[in-house]
Amino acid sequence: MRVTTNAVPDYDPRWYVNPPPVAVAITRLSPDPAPAGGAVQFQVTFSEPVTGVGPADFALALTGGASATIASVTADATGAVYTATVHGLAGSGKIDGLDLVVLR
Repeated sequence: MRVTTNAVPDYDPRWYVNPPPVAVAITRLSPDPAPAGGAVQFQVTFSEPVTGVGPADFALALTGGASATIASVTADATGAVYTATVHGLAGSGKIDGLDLVVLR
């Protein structure tokens, strides 16, 4: 048995490690199918506020020879909810979704 009196217990780093933020939801805000050349928006919700999120952190799930570009990613005031805007839909396929590739 170990008895202490008002002493600080030994430091254990496991008590101070926080899990990294994760994307808890990616929701399509625009109707499906999107019109050719039209904009499509996705809402990305993280488990806590994050910074440094940009278009390179995401990839589009495209089908049928479709092509499009993630034009912008903007945060709301909380820093935990982002809107990704996709432009330039072309080809005969469609946008199936948005995937998180990297979270810094």
